[in-house]
Amino acid sequence: MSRALNDAPHVSEAVRRKVKEAAAALDYHPNLAAQSLIARRSYLIGLTYERPSPSYVVELQNGALGRLENERYRLIVLPFNHVASRPEELGKLLLRAGLDGVLLAPPACDQPVLLDMLERQRLPYARITPHSDLDRGLVVAMDEVAAGHTVAAHMLSLGHRRVGIILGEAAAHHRPSTRARNGVGRGKPAHCDARRGHRC
Repeated sequence: MSRALNDAPHVSEAVRRKVKEAAAALDYHPNLAAQSLIARRSYLIGLTYERPSPSYVVELQNGALGRLENERYRLIVLPFNHVASRPEELGKLLLRAGLDGVLLAPPACDQPVLLDMLERQRLPYARITPHSDLDRGLVVAMDEVAAGHTVAAHMLSLGHRRVGIILGEAAAHHRPSTRARNGVGRGKPAHCDARRGHRC
């Protein structure tokens, strides 16, 4: 029965259909806790971040939830402050949570001590916009410098004369923000003309 419900191989389509129809008629729902014990998996994916803006958190969560929507995995959100000074504490928290994998947002994604701990315990991880050791783990990144340059050029092309960047409290520890700001700065020579009233 479980093989049919879980779409396992070596189950005929006719048997699979009959089992699923019977489960629907009986309003049967598999017990994830029991499945976890058998499979030795928790079916939990962690997401950890440090004091970002509310919109940033929402985008991170929506992206992860969208990917997990049709899967049996669930998302566990684990905010953690002062990661740079407490990487081992975060590592212990993640390892105690019984996760099958974890998404590391900045600055956790750039903490070698944390990555070492996860690798020793064989806990899979993905890093969101890391700055260093790009060969470690699964990396999701973009060219923030080019993005900052493009944004600055676009704003100036629309006629805006005063362009600035608002940096959050944690910007000093958030290297992608710094790279985006550098991209805007690189856009100035080509697009920012003081004679035309531009202030960048």
